[in-house]
Amino acid sequence: MTTPSVDAIVTRLAARSISWDRMRRRIAAALACERPEHEAECHMGPYVAVARQRGAGGIELARRVGAALGWPVLDREVVDLVAAHLHVNPSMMDLLDQDAANWVTDVLGDLMPHAVITRDTYTHELRRVLQLLAVHGEVVFLGRDANFFLPHERGLAVRVVAAIGDRIARVRARGGLDETRALDEIKDADRARAHAVSHAFDCDVEDPLYYDLVVNSSRRPIEELADVVVGLCRTRWPHREPDLAGTPGSG
Repeated sequence: MTTPSVDAIVTRLAARSISWDRMRRRIAAALACERPEHEAECHMGPYVAVARQRGAGGIELARRVGAALGWPVLDREVVDLVAAHLHVNPSMMDLLDQDAANWVTDVLGDLMPHAVITRDTYTHELRRVLQLLAVHGEVVFLGRDANFFLPHERGLAVRVVAAIGDRIARVRARGGLDETRALDEIKDADRARAHAVSHAFDCDVEDPLYYDLVVNSSRRPIEELADVVVGLCRTRWPHREPDLAGTPGSG
């Protein structure tokens, strides 16, 4: 494969930014309209949903997959769309968003004024946003339990796991924490996610049967695991190769 020039890369990044702005406006307009709660599943996808243990390297894997496919990686952007539709400060979503969860979430989440927003309201709107983005297609979702909200046959669900020692090392490197605080953050995140998935979907987040692929970043490098995911996507959706000249279809 020919390495794209700097100009081609810049052009492609600019096109991706424009595409995301356009996508965001369309989703906002759709949310403002009266629509069925569930979009037609046959119109969704393709998408990749990356779930991960805290500190397992899922963020890097998602970004590598998105870059290779030319698809936007949607993380905090999903929450921002929900906040915009509910007319609340995006930072308030951290009390309800399981990807930002820690022990404060469970304590304060139930104490938030019901006139502002409830966890059930957030979950309902999160479902709508994820479904609308999936209808747009060609996106990589990072977290937000997207694989549980969306039809599995229309996308690829990947879970990234790692040994606890490697997870602690990543969390410490990212947040400048000592080992004890890093371990506490990991335990809090694991507990919050397990509770949220069990409550919302009556599922065990650790069950591998809810994913197409479970990869262990303690056994293989992230870049190699990302290549596996990209290979599966290109096999499943061979007509959706990215345009390296700088005009990706939706990236």
